[in-house]
Amino acid sequence: MAFGFFKRLFGKKDSSSGIPKELSGVMSQILTVVFPGGEIQLHDELKDLSSILGVPASRIEETFKYACTRAFLGNCDKETLIRGIEKHDDGLSDRQINLFAKFVFTKLIRQNRGFDDPVFLEAALSALGFMPDNNGLEYDEIPGAFGDFGIESTNPIPVNGVLSSNNYLSKLVTDDGLAISWERVCSMKADNIDNLIDCYRITDSKGQVRQYIYISGYHSCTSKKAPKGYKFKL
Repeated sequence: MAFGFFKRLFGKKDSSSGIPKELSGVMSQILTVVFPGGEIQLHDELKDLSSILGVPASRIEETFKYACTRAFLGNCDKETLIRGIEKHDDGLSDRQINLFAKFVFTKLIRQNRGFDDPVFLEAALSALGFMPDNNGLEYDEIPGAFGDFGIESTNPIPVNGVLSSNNYLSKLVTDDGLAISWERVCSMKADNIDNLIDCYRITDSKGQVRQYIYISGYHSCTSKKAPKGYKFKL
């Protein structure tokens, strides 16, 4: 798979292994395309990204090389890149991973297409599935929502993307501590919610079907609140 190849190029390596000779030349050529300004450009952009994420640059350097290369070589959408970043296991939150991917695609648009107009960039990033960052505003419930949180379609759980829907649900158990499984049964609209809402059928570990959970996957943050009848795993 593609991740395996890029992992060999840019994955974390112990001090004794080094880079295979047959890949070192390939890596050098790729990095020249991705960072035409050389090491100065690489470190300047890495510094900017580390500031956005609030983590040391050294912690994410190899993942940054991987992500930029994966995006620049094409045939890579938002979810593919996010999965690749997650697999590097740098201890980043869902929001940090989303910001990471957005930073990389912004670099791609600016560098390959030569566009730097904020309006165009926002439109291009929106087309890729990145939501506006709301000036950093985070919320557990969608502004303007009403009804029981998470179990009525008028108050769906806000999460940052489809992958985050599964991540969010994987952290829930019932109030009495039972594990749950889930199946997305449909997408729908509510008059007070701008985007599509996904409806999930929930079954506990005893086989009992629980209340449906409603999730909206088009937000810049993932809720830290559990719906009624559920709680987060300890």
